Amino acid sequence: MSAAPVARIPASPLARRLAREAGLPLDGITGTGPDGRVIRRDVEAAVRDPVVTPYFSVRGTARVGKLLKLLRRLEDSGVAMTVLPVVLKAAAHASRQTLAVTVDLSVTLHGGTLVLREADRRSLTSIAAALDAPDASEPVGGVMTVLALDAEEFTAPVVPPQRAALAVGAVRREPVVGGDGRLKARHVMRVTLSADPRAIDVTAATAWMAAFLALLADPVRVLA
Repeated sequence: MSAAPVARIPASPLARRLAREAGLPLDGITGTGPDGRVIRRDVEAAVRDPVVTPYFSVRGTARVGKLLKLLRRLEDSGVAMTVLPVVLKAAAHASRQTLAVTVDLSVTLHGGTLVLREADRRSLTSIAAALDAPDASEPVGGVMTVLALDAEEFTAPVVPPQRAALAVGAVRREPVVGGDGRLKARHVMRVTLSADPRAIDVTAATAWMAAFLALLADPVRVLA
């Protein structure tokens, strides 16, 4: 996984807008316009027949009770924050810890895609601000796609040029076995990491998931 800057892909304004709305990375679309320029029909073809990389998946269940308490404390201090910025920062931190890289994240939002450069080096407030006001001029890229949906659990495919995709389910209260062996209701969030085996092996993906879940369980570490 490389953190090198992604060059701006030649594309028509209409093609760029259509790709952003469809959540498709331009550098994964073959351009048929002059000098390889991506044009409308290229995006439309990609939407009809998307290219998906063969991948394997690693699943996990994050305990997010402490995370929700942290968000409430931040709100009491005048800083409104959702779960997503913490998830993104934790994903970037886990990548740096287990894969020894600084990661650019491609975040699929309603109506488009946002690229967070060097997400592990950014503050939570910086990430939250970027999510609230995405820069439409930012070239599409990143090495990991993050998709959050109001679903209990799902899997996101790996679409080139990304090397991994993180599917984040909604926070739910579920019975969890506590330290005393008894069932207790806890806030949890199911997550699935899909990875291109040519770039990330199963051992690395498993280590990534363990680091990611540990960060969400103890979110104060994400603030460091």
